[in-house]
Amino acid sequence: MNYQAFNNNSLTLMYESVRGALASDDAQAGLGEEGRFRVRETPDWRTHAADLESEMLKRGMFFEVIDWSEDQATLPFDQLREDLQRPPRGQGRVHTPGGRRLIAIEAREHHHPRREHANH
Repeated sequence: MNYQAFNNNSLTLMYESVRGALASDDAQAGLGEEGRFRVRETPDWRTHAADLESEMLKRGMFFEVIDWSEDQATLPFDQLREDLQRPPRGQGRVHTPGGRRLIAIEAREHHHPRREHANH
């Protein structure tokens, strides 16, 4: 699929649709039923989500990463939130509103060969 052809809102809608289908399947599995969308059993769902993530990252978009773990409801959320907010060594604090993991790409400074630096 040519993800570059879609605007940001369309990418977000498609990504949230993957999340919704996964949540629906998980809810049905919790009731002992087979998932309607079979997201975990169909590798193309993950590929689709990964391709959407890649395009959204290229555009510097913010989004909540889909948690593909099957046991996410049993995680100790308070400890997980603390772990996510603890900065890695030598780096600044990571803010995760509501304990959610957010992804974004920082714009990198472009170095122009014609620019001269004062210290050279």
